[in-house]
Amino acid sequence: EAQSVALHLADADGEDTQAAWDELARELPEGRPLGEEEPAQQVVEAWAGVARSRLRHGRAAEALEALRFALPYLAAPSRVDHILRAELAYLEARCELARGELAAADAAIERLLDLRPTWWGRWRAGELERDALQVLRARGAKEEALIARRLPMRREPAAA
Repeated sequence: EAQSVALHLADADGEDTQAAWDELARELPEGRPLGEEEPAQQVVEAWAGVARSRLRHGRAAEALEALRFALPYLAAPSRVDHILRAELAYLEARCELARGELAAADAAIERLLDLRPTWWGRWRAGELERDALQVLRARGAKEEALIARRLPMRREPAAA
């Protein structure tokens, strides 16, 4: 945990932490049961940090791999809060958009909105939607296709 927190702080200070995140990734659990001193929340946060670092350096496929290593620790009885789960969905959508995979990005955006049907979730979904439109523009999509794109952050929140 201490390494992950230190790297998050170094990231916030603008330091180049890519090698350190990659080194931490080699130490993180990949599907094995966690010990008592390894809370799932902290393991998932560390994998999210690895994914952010890789995505920031144009390594979208490797970032997705890091997110997939976090998946086993989201299952019961692990306790990982909905805020971190939403952040993972956001990171997944960013990775998929970087790879040009709009359908996969849309599925991740939907998960994000299901987990955080708040202003925060809609703000992040709007940011992702803007990026999706940029992907379409880069592909040469016509204006009609851009206008027709469904805006997921405008949908009504799921009924409770």
